[in-house]
Amino acid sequence: MDDTCHSNGEVKEIERLRQKLASADCTGVNELAALRTSLQQLEQKFLERNAELEQKNEALITEIAERKRIENALKDSEERLRRMVNAVTAYTYSVEVRDGHAIKTMHSMGCFPVTGYMPDDYNANPYLWHDMIHEDDRQMVKKAIKKLLSGQDVPSIEHRLIRRDGKVVWVRNTMVPHRDETGQVIRYDGLIEDIAKRKNIEEALRAASIIDDLTGLHNRRGFLAVAQQQLKIATRLKRSLLFYFIDLDDMKLINDNFGHAEGDMALIRTAKVLKASFRESDIIGRMGGDEFAVLAFESDNEGCAERINGRIQSNVDAENLRQPSKYTLSLSIGISRYDPACSATVEDLLAKADALMYDQKQKRKKQMLQPSSHNDLQT
Repeated sequence: MDDTCHSNGEVKEIERLRQKLASADCTGVNELAALRTSLQQLEQKFLERNAELEQKNEALITEIAERKRIENALKDSEERLRRMVNAVTAYTYSVEVRDGHAIKTMHSMGCFPVTGYMPDDYNANPYLWHDMIHEDDRQMVKKAIKKLLSGQDVPSIEHRLIRRDGKVVWVRNTMVPHRDETGQVIRYDGLIEDIAKRKNIEEALRAASIIDDLTGLHNRRGFLAVAQQQLKIATRLKRSLLFYFIDLDDMKLINDNFGHAEGDMALIRTAKVLKASFRESDIIGRMGGDEFAVLAFESDNEGCAERINGRIQSNVDAENLRQPSKYTLSLSIGISRYDPACSATVEDLLAKADALMYDQKQKRKKQMLQPSSHNDLQT
């Protein structure tokens, strides 16, 4: 700022001398020469000061550019470090054992990206590792460690950990024992590998193998697997179940007359009706083609099946009103009841419900084909 002020002052002084020189008396030769000398000196000083300011400005520009370069380099280094940390999916640990109990644990720096904890956290609390294990997997890990301490070889185990941020992560835990001269385990080393990506892929593949792509319901394989499991539970708890076998009426006519795209839409609408008619705890599946099955948990109240049938019909009627089409959505239903006092398989119960559904469908067709009476024709 001072340099700028001086420059402005010098410019004004030069201008003043120029004006004075222009108005000077020609007879004052000595004064004129002195003024010219002063003017030349001031102009030279101005040029030198201006050059100095330009040098300072260039130095400042260079300094700013260097600072930006250093800041960008720092940001790049931080980003590389972040990617390196995030790429770490495994770390090692060591547990010191005395009299069959862990007294000290040491974890490598790789534990942070996997668990969210730093090595010092484990040093401060030798039982932190135990506390991190998911409650449902803790007993399995305890058994593996017990076998290890008894001198047996233990294969790698897969279990869940609760990260510091509360998220659940799947890991593979490989443990290697170290013994003293007497054969007692005094330490065991471990390798923790984050297998969350693999577990996610397995889950996606599992879901793809049991879910019907069109309706989002269980496919035949998925329904049978879940139904068999629930049947075992119902047997143990002495709980009755209802098995529904449901058929979308006139599916062939819909495909033939309106195209397979409309047939797919009819299946999707049927799935929507069934989801709205049953509880979330009930198991709904598409068995293939136009056939659906439902395992419903029967309530203790009388008339459970009748109430469900009423809901199905109400939702069918609502769907026909909500989305009018060239055809009317219609379902044929058969129901079988599982009595825990009598042994039966899922296949047996579905076959019985299927037979009852077929009987209902045939009776409906006969009613539609039955000729009208003479009075009805007159009317």
